[in-house]
Amino acid sequence: MYSKNNGSRVGFYQLGDFVLESWEEKTAGHPGAINHIALDTDEIEKAFRAVKELNVEFKDEGIQELPYWEHGIKYFNFFGPNREIFEVCQILK
Repeated sequence: MYSKNNGSRVGFYQLGDFVLESWEEKTAGHPGAINHIALDTDEIEKAFRAVKELNVEFKDEGIQELPYWEHGIKYFNFFGPNREIFEVCQILK
């Protein structure tokens, strides 16, 4: 499945419960660049509260939404200790 976000192509590849997202990033500059690591959840609000208790820095404010998949997704991003970006995502049903 391909979608567009801000002019970039986004591809989703699903095998069972495993989903790989490939995001065309024009500013990456070299092969192998990784934008973020995503983790799936069925309870985005509960996950957000749990991560908030860890006192991490969030990339965006609160839970975001995008029109991916049939009913959209909710997600939030936070930074790891080396400024890596982690995304927690829920595919809406």
